[in-house]
Amino acid sequence: MAAGFRFPKHKQDNRSSTPAAHLGSWHLSSGDLMVTRDTRNQLPEVEPIMNELFEHVQTKVVPPICEALLHHAPQVLPKMQKAHEYAKENVRKEHQAYYEPVDFGGMFFTLAIKEGSSERLHIDFNDHPHSLTWLVPFGEWTGGDFVVPQLGAVVPVRSGQILGAMTRVLLHCGTPITSGRRLVLTCFTDNTLIRT
Repeated sequence: MAAGFRFPKHKQDNRSSTPAAHLGSWHLSSGDLMVTRDTRNQLPEVEPIMNELFEHVQTKVVPPICEALLHHAPQVLPKMQKAHEYAKENVRKEHQAYYEPVDFGGMFFTLAIKEGSSERLHIDFNDHPHSLTWLVPFGEWTGGDFVVPQLGAVVPVRSGQILGAMTRVLLHCGTPITSGRRLVLTCFTDNTLIRT
């Protein structure tokens, strides 16, 4: 962020009072896989820092997510692997140079990165109903618990932990951050990619 990372201009939405940048790839609005505008439209000095972040995600976040899918949702893993094969073959030609750093092995395809919490109750309608979304927070803060009213659950998620949830079917939000600073990566896959 100090190097000039560009968040998109914030528009009012149903999730949060702070903006999120969407990094990686998605398929929602195109027949081909696209690398997101937020990934492609960064300052040249930000790109190596972003690539370092992506490398950390590939080596530190992807393996435990793969392990969690193997043990807790093995029926989801083949769908994700199929989407990954499709994505590698169908990334837009003009986006291919951007794709390798954001190839997360099919465990997810997009990272939403934001500061704070998504404190408004919502459902992620663009996610596939059978996929898992992964929350990866870091920093030091109080607040920011994951709330699922349907289950009567309030789950504290701390730095270094990863939480998986079916955010297309569970109404959810985060509690406000009351002190400190919290950055969160939300790792997800759009519903049209899994259906391909």
